[in-house]
Amino acid sequence: MGRLPDFLIIGASRCGTGSLFKNLLQHPLIERPPGKELHFFDQRYNRGIEWYKSQFPETKKNTLCFEATPAYLHKPICTERIFNHLPKCKFIVLLRNPVDRVASGYSRWMTEEGQWNPYELMAKNPYHGAVETGIYEKPLRRWFGYFPRDQFLIIKSEDFFENEKRIIAQCFDWLGVELIDIGKPLFFDQRGRKKEWLPYQREVPDDVKEYLREFFKPYNQELYQLLGRDFGWQ
Repeated sequence: MGRLPDFLIIGASRCGTGSLFKNLLQHPLIERPPGKELHFFDQRYNRGIEWYKSQFPETKKNTLCFEATPAYLHKPICTERIFNHLPKCKFIVLLRNPVDRVASGYSRWMTEEGQWNPYELMAKNPYHGAVETGIYEKPLRRWFGYFPRDQFLIIKSEDFFENEKRIIAQCFDWLGVELIDIGKPLFFDQRGRKKEWLPYQREVPDDVKEYLREFFKPYNQELYQLLGRDFGWQ
């Protein structure tokens, strides 16, 4: 029963993966599992590959299925496990300016935790997950060591936020499905609730922003060299 996915969105978190997931599903030839993030290759691997296959719909002619678990990008064990089971799989990766990505996490935590200000605890701690997962070059280099680069579509998140329909059409074309007009793209928060896209607006302390810019600068340069593409992040 079921099938294995044709492609995965593997990251990065806080980079628009949820919104891209929802918008890709508007295509009639793209199908989904019961939820966005199955976390099979990091948290549920002991359930076995047959359980994973059962989460996806039966094969239909010319249809594709996928899931989106952003945690996969940064976890080495996921790369190896996915290679063992899905060597021909395609991967979509969204990458956002890591400074803005930390700020997005701050906005989320302020919403969920009231007045708690986490910056002193995490923004200047390079080992905090919110900061460390903004370093993209190292995990991508690992993935490129397992899979050919033509199996990856790397998307600059800012391009998605600024011209959603163009990026969605790019995904459809890369996946080999008919280009269709899905109408006005939809954006969703972490809990899957619809929202209008707005740039990050919560004020970030200047000293923290400057620290993050300097911290991420060499890592961003390494990413640009790896991809042969300058994202121009400040």
